[in-house]
Amino acid sequence: MPTIDVLKQAVKAGANLIITSEPTFYSRADTATPGGGRRGGPVLPDPVFTGKNDFIKNNQLVVWRFSE
Repeated sequence: MPTIDVLKQAVKAGANLIITSEPTFYSRADTATPGGGRRGGPVLPDPVFTGKNDFIKNNQLVVWRFSE
């Protein structure tokens, strides 16, 4: 599972490809943008989501979700 700890281990090892069967973000769509707000409300910034996404981009990581 591509947790922030796993992503950090990859960077430390000099790797840039993470292969997983689990989503990168806690969402069914597993997209790099947060989903819509509840009841049509605005999408508020999520510091955990933003931090993980920024870490992936800044370290030029590739997360390949390989599942059935």
